[in-house]
Amino acid sequence: MKIKCFSYQGRIYTRSIPVKRLFNSNLIHQVVTRGDVFATQLSTGELTIIPADAEVLHFELEVPAVEILSQVVATATPIPPGVKEELRARRTQFQKTGAAMKAKMDKEANK
Repeated sequence: MKIKCFSYQGRIYTRSIPVKRLFNSNLIHQVVTRGDVFATQLSTGELTIIPADAEVLHFELEVPAVEILSQVVATATPIPPGVKEELRARRTQFQKTGAAMKAKMDKEANK
Protein backbone atom coordinates (compact mmCIF):
# COMPACT_ATOMS: atom_id res chain seq x y z
CA MET A 1 0.00 0.00 0.00
CA LYS A 2 1.25 3.47 -0.82
CA ILE A 3 0.35 6.56 1.13
CA LYS A 4 0.60 10.05 -0.31
CA CYS A 5 2.91 12.23 1.75
CA PHE A 6 4.73 15.52 1.54
CA SER A 7 7.70 17.04 3.26
CA TYR A 8 7.63 20.51 4.81
CA GLN A 9 10.45 22.04 6.82
CA GLY A 10 12.28 18.73 7.02
CA ARG A 11 9.31 16.78 8.38
CA ILE A 12 7.10 14.22 6.67
CA TYR A 13 3.31 14.75 6.70
CA THR A 14 0.20 13.23 5.26
CA ARG A 15 -2.85 15.33 4.46
CA SER A 16 -5.80 15.06 6.84
CA ILE A 17 -9.29 15.91 5.64
CA PRO A 18 -11.86 16.96 8.26
CA VAL A 19 -15.23 15.24 8.16
CA LYS A 20 -18.21 17.33 7.03
CA ARG A 21 -19.55 17.79 10.56
CA LEU A 22 -16.37 19.62 11.61
CA PHE A 23 -17.07 22.38 9.09
CA ASN A 24 -19.51 23.79 11.67
CA SER A 25 -16.38 24.97 13.48
CA ASN A 26 -15.23 28.46 12.49
CA LEU A 27 -11.57 27.41 12.75
CA ILE A 28 -12.01 24.47 10.37
CA HIS A 29 -14.05 26.56 7.95
CA GLN A 30 -11.49 29.42 7.94
CA VAL A 31 -8.53 27.09 7.38
CA VAL A 32 -10.19 25.34 4.44
CA THR A 33 -11.48 28.64 2.96
CA ARG A 34 -7.94 30.10 3.04
CA GLY A 35 -6.68 27.05 1.20
CA ASP A 36 -4.46 25.89 4.05
CA VAL A 37 -4.03 22.16 4.63
CA PHE A 38 -4.58 20.06 7.72
CA ALA A 39 -1.69 17.62 8.00
CA THR A 40 -0.57 14.88 10.35
CA GLN A 41 3.14 14.58 11.05
CA LEU A 42 4.00 10.91 10.56
CA SER A 43 6.69 10.68 13.23
CA THR A 44 4.58 12.14 16.06
CA GLY A 45 0.96 11.85 14.90
CA GLU A 46 0.41 15.54 15.65
CA LEU A 47 -2.21 17.42 13.65
CA THR A 48 -1.09 20.80 12.30
CA ILE A 49 -1.98 23.39 9.67
CA ILE A 50 0.31 23.93 6.68
CA PRO A 51 -0.01 27.31 4.90
CA ALA A 52 -1.44 27.24 1.37
CA ASP A 53 1.67 28.94 -0.05
CA ALA A 54 4.17 26.58 1.64
CA GLU A 55 6.77 24.93 -0.57
CA VAL A 56 6.39 21.19 -0.14
CA LEU A 57 7.77 18.10 -1.84
CA HIS A 58 5.12 15.46 -2.69
CA PHE A 59 5.91 11.74 -2.78
CA GLU A 60 4.45 8.33 -2.01
CA LEU A 61 5.64 5.93 0.69
CA GLU A 62 5.32 2.18 0.37
CA VAL A 63 3.85 0.90 3.63
CA PRO A 64 3.48 -2.87 3.40
CA ALA A 65 2.77 -3.28 7.12
CA VAL A 66 -0.50 -1.37 6.71
CA GLU A 67 -1.73 -4.01 4.25
CA ILE A 68 -1.01 -6.80 6.71
CA LEU A 69 -2.76 -4.98 9.54
CA SER A 70 -5.74 -4.17 7.31
CA GLN A 71 -6.12 -7.85 6.45
CA VAL A 72 -5.94 -8.86 10.11
CA VAL A 73 -8.51 -6.26 11.17
CA ALA A 74 -10.82 -7.08 8.25
CA THR A 75 -10.94 -10.75 9.20
CA ALA A 76 -11.15 -10.04 12.96
CA THR A 77 -8.87 -12.96 13.71
CA PRO A 78 -5.86 -13.10 16.01
CA ILE A 79 -2.52 -12.15 14.50
CA PRO A 80 -1.08 -15.32 12.92
CA PRO A 81 2.25 -16.68 14.16
CA GLY A 82 5.25 -14.94 12.63
CA VAL A 83 3.35 -11.81 11.59
CA LYS A 84 4.52 -9.78 14.59
CA GLU A 85 8.14 -10.46 13.66
CA GLU A 86 7.45 -9.52 10.03
CA LEU A 87 5.71 -6.31 11.13
CA ARG A 88 8.69 -5.41 13.31
CA ALA A 89 11.08 -6.05 10.43
CA ARG A 90 8.98 -3.96 8.05
CA ARG A 91 8.66 -1.16 10.62
CA THR A 92 12.45 -1.11 10.95
CA GLN A 93 12.76 -0.99 7.16
CA PHE A 94 10.18 1.83 7.02
CA GLN A 95 12.07 3.80 9.69
CA LYS A 96 15.36 3.36 7.80
CA THR A 97 13.70 4.52 4.57
CA GLY A 98 12.23 7.54 6.36
CA ALA A 99 15.61 8.41 7.90
CA ALA A 100 17.31 8.11 4.51
CA MET A 101 14.68 10.34 2.89
CA LYS A 102 15.03 12.90 5.69
CA ALA A 103 18.82 12.90 5.27
CA LYS A 104 18.42 13.39 1.52
CA MET A 105 15.95 16.28 2.03
CA ASP A 106 18.27 17.89 4.61
CA LYS A 107 21.18 17.57 2.18
CA GLU A 108 19.15 19.17 -0.61
CA ALA A 109 17.93 21.94 1.69
CA ASN A 110 21.52 22.80 2.68
CA LYS A 111 22.71 23.24 -0.94
